[in-house]
Amino acid sequence: VLEESDFKIETVEFILSSWADNTKKSYATGWTLWKKYCSDNGLDFLEINESNLANCLLELSIKGVSVNTIQNLKNAVS
Repeated sequence: VLEESDFKIETVEFILSSWADNTKKSYATGWTLWKKYCSDNGLDFLEINESNLANCLLELSIKGVSVNTIQNLKNAVS
């Protein structure tokens, strides 16, 4: 998602280099879930607001997604 933003490539590289491989994997999973939620609900995944994020987290919880995965999504997009 950083690659899809307006950040300079150097900024993206700096941010990504500071994350451990497991963090990158966790965030990638979170972003995938967030992007699917946004697509399913007609939202722009780059325009994050508290109510849409809360609704997404609730929906995932109701669907039985693990607390850890939900926390990773929240961390990835906030």
